[in-house]
Amino acid sequence: MKEVNNMLKLIVYGSSSKGNCYVLSNNDTSIMLDCGIKNLQKHIDLKAINGVILTHLHTDHTKGVKDIKDYYMGKFYGNKETLDILPTIQEYKECIEDMQKIEIGTFSIVGFSLEHDVPCLGYLIKDNISGCKLLYCTDTGQIDYSFNDIDFFLIESNCDEDTLDYSDYKQKRLYNTHLSMQQCWNFVENNVNINTKNVILCHISSGEENYLKHEEYIKSKLNDENINVVAIDPHLKHPLEIVLKHDIDINFD
Repeated sequence: MKEVNNMLKLIVYGSSSKGNCYVLSNNDTSIMLDCGIKNLQKHIDLKAINGVILTHLHTDHTKGVKDIKDYYMGKFYGNKETLDILPTIQEYKECIEDMQKIEIGTFSIVGFSLEHDVPCLGYLIKDNISGCKLLYCTDTGQIDYSFNDIDFFLIESNCDEDTLDYSDYKQKRLYNTHLSMQQCWNFVENNVNINTKNVILCHISSGEENYLKHEEYIKSKLNDENINVVAIDPHLKHPLEIVLKHDIDINFD
């Protein structure tokens, strides 16, 4: 009798305007989602990373590339505008077009355009071992797509639009280029489904005095005990591990 543990997990290294970086792993493959934290080589075994996927060119999503480029020998994926500014040679870059599907190990990934002030991609990621799907959307004023079978949402909830000062340029920009807590809920409400297990709220503004209100707000709106809602601390000091799926298969052969 052989016991096999199948695990899908997400490790958060940073999630705010100061820097964003996540590593999604199953039993076979690990991919990095954004690389906006410096000196990641001190915290991550980069030899175990099979691909680095970037949403857009802003430094809170890319500034770690300079540090890891001499340690990580795999490819960087993203739109052309993002890849053009990366301080690494062309052979390590692979462009993703809108609605293009790529394969990295046992993950299938589709990039799709978001509405930011620079070209930006969201990603639909399928774990081909479990069949589960994760949706990663951040830095967007809106999401022009619908999804009907998402297991895990990793989605921006940047600010509370009820507390913004719209006469202030920076706060007005936040509303126009990032999902507010209310916009996040509108999207989740229209896309949550019977398969949904986690809603992970990311890229909360570091200026938010109470980041947990985002979690409480989405929980109260969902009113579903079967869906775990987690708001990521924008001042995260240590990596946060979130187990998305953990199955034990027993082979009697």
